[in-house]
Amino acid sequence: MNGYFCKECNHRKWLYEWLKINFCFYCKKKTPNNVNITVSDKVSIKDNVRIKIKRKGFKKFVIETISGWFSSVNPRLNKGVNITRTIDKEKKWYDHVVKDANTGEIIHEEHEPLDEHKSKKSKN
Repeated sequence: MNGYFCKECNHRKWLYEWLKINFCFYCKKKTPNNVNITVSDKVSIKDNVRIKIKRKGFKKFVIETISGWFSSVNPRLNKGVNITRTIDKEKKWYDHVVKDANTGEIIHEEHEPLDEHKSKKSKN
């Protein structure tokens, strides 16, 4: 609780806190004031996970899954995005879903065979 309190009896000095007087009406004497101020903050934690499953007969991995929260450079997406991406080389399938972390609206979605999927990164 914020405000001015009696240093001896710890009762609030309600009536004259704007005057900052030293008289306490509860213990009926002049006492120093204690000033209480409460400050709080909120911290939220976000995470992401990347899993790779390797198997003999495949060069790098068989299944790769990325899931979780990622920051975004787009000012419209200031709360970041939730991404779920799965690359399955055994089943030859690619899934990718990007959602706005604030509204849950789907921004980008791909579900296609892996041989039809084209990477968005330029190959120089």
